Amino acid sequence: MSAISDALLREYHRRRTHIEARTDYTPLASAQVHGELIGLRGALGIALNGQVRGGEADRIAMQEYDRWLGGVEADAAACTCDLCTEGAPA
Repeated sequence: MSAISDALLREYHRRRTHIEARTDYTPLASAQVHGELIGLRGALGIALNGQVRGGEADRIAMQEYDRWLGGVEADAAACTCDLCTEGAPA
């Protein structure tokens, strides 16, 4: 895997774990972050030689992400902000 693919995987994972940890997003902010995740997933699929037409890039990206999640790097790439590491304030 290339350095670009690795960086995209890490950023996708960081943002995904961050959005899953938050519950206070407004509908607009939630849509924006989900849009960023879609863009990162597409970029990853393209970096892995997938084609945009027909959704192949997304499919390839998710297959690689699922494979990557089973490795040791996923935990290290998670978001480390206070919200994600300590939980939401009461």
